[in-house]
Amino acid sequence: MFTEFIRSFVNAAQYAEIDLWFVDNGSRDRSVDETLRISNRIKVIRLSRNLGYAAACNIAFAHAERGGFNYDFYIFSNNDIYIYKNSITELIKWLEQLDEMLPGGFIGSPILINGFDGTLDICGTYVDPSGGTWPLSIVFKGAEVLKKALRNRPLPVSHADGAFLVISRNVIRKIGLFDSRFFMYHEDTDLGLRGWVNGIPSLLIPVILGSHYRSSTAGKFDIKYYALRNRIYIA
Repeated sequence: MFTEFIRSFVNAAQYAEIDLWFVDNGSRDRSVDETLRISNRIKVIRLSRNLGYAAACNIAFAHAERGGFNYDFYIFSNNDIYIYKNSITELIKWLEQLDEMLPGGFIGSPILINGFDGTLDICGTYVDPSGGTWPLSIVFKGAEVLKKALRNRPLPVSHADGAFLVISRNVIRKIGLFDSRFFMYHEDTDLGLRGWVNGIPSLLIPVILGSHYRSSTAGKFDIKYYALRNRIYIA
């Protein structure tokens, strides 16, 4: 399944002017070899051990900056999402519009479909005072239903979903990126709240990007532990 996810990224990227970076988070399988076989466009960063999703994203950003790439936007994505063919192109059009509307910057995420059952994935989330998070999927049971309800307008949320998150370079320079202490889960919540405190909104962008097979590549890590511990960090 992993190779299908990566191949979908490569296929979608060929319709847009974007570079692809793959962070190998200390894997012990053939992930890197499989990735390089799919496309020589992918820049690979190898880590000796698993530092977590938050740290991996931070490292990729640092590598790109040191390399002088100076991207206007950075997309950070899980490796368990199947990207639909033309969705990246549609997303980029939205980013260009939002960049003009919000010169101070923004953090965004598109609509994702739950790859296991076809319902709406978490998408945008709201945070309560206890650190609990409430996804839009509680209210909307389908991606098309949500997209119609948005009426082709971005929706402000407490934080954009870190499974596939877009952030401008200028915003990263203002508030930083992920806090690596979170390892995985709720690093996106922390980022979104830091953004709002600094006047930078988080938005759900009305583009159905792909199917998310959430946590299917999380491996042996204790998902419940990180989810509960990091909720305490947020609160």
